[in-house]
Amino acid sequence: MERSSLLIKRQLALIGSITAVAAVALFMTILSFSGDSFSLTDIPFFFLNGQEITVKGMFVDCVPTKMLDVCISGFRSNDGAYFVLTNHGIGDLSQLINQGHFQVTGRFSASIPEPYWAADVAGVIAVNSITPIDSV
Repeated sequence: MERSSLLIKRQLALIGSITAVAAVALFMTILSFSGDSFSLTDIPFFFLNGQEITVKGMFVDCVPTKMLDVCISGFRSNDGAYFVLTNHGIGDLSQLINQGHFQVTGRFSASIPEPYWAADVAGVIAVNSITPIDSV
């Protein structure tokens, strides 16, 4: 019985090692095709809680939500990810909608606060700065 348990543990360790090597190979392949401009922050699923990020995009009146009758204003990045913004010091984000492109810098969090649970977003950005930009 112990022998089969040990065999299963070894097989799981081998599978985990193969998965890790495959992930590193995939990352290196992406890195080699992307040139010098590659940054982990260019890909939303690499954002870490508490990480300082900078995202370029536009303000939207309604981010996608899980409920049809809920509308939450937010930010759509140039790569199509949606974010809820907090601590931005702007009473009403709607004044920035359709006003061009912006660069938002702040701390990323994957934890969505209760008032925004209906939002189908990549995460929340606690804003440090919002800067208008001329181009995308």
